Amino acid sequence: MTKKLIIKEIATEHSLDVKQITIVIDAFLEKILKTLTRKEEVDIHNFGKFKIKELSARKGRNPATGATIDIPARSRMVFKSSKGVKALFS
Repeated sequence: MTKKLIIKEIATEHSLDVKQITIVIDAFLEKILKTLTRKEEVDIHNFGKFKIKELSARKGRNPATGATIDIPARSRMVFKSSKGVKALFS
């Protein structure tokens, strides 16, 4: 499902304007990203948590040549679903 389809379905189900829903969804996603760039957690009750996980630098191997390479440290966004969401899929 795409963002565009989500917006269209929400607008239809709640008799709201697509432009207004688009503004709200865009603002919501932007707020999540801005919060994560400050390395803060985003906890959405009964849905889950978004947070940034720091990965340390490490050694790796180039599968094509077998040569050892340095993999730099980096950040990764992770999502951990709430117990209620996990229960839906178990």
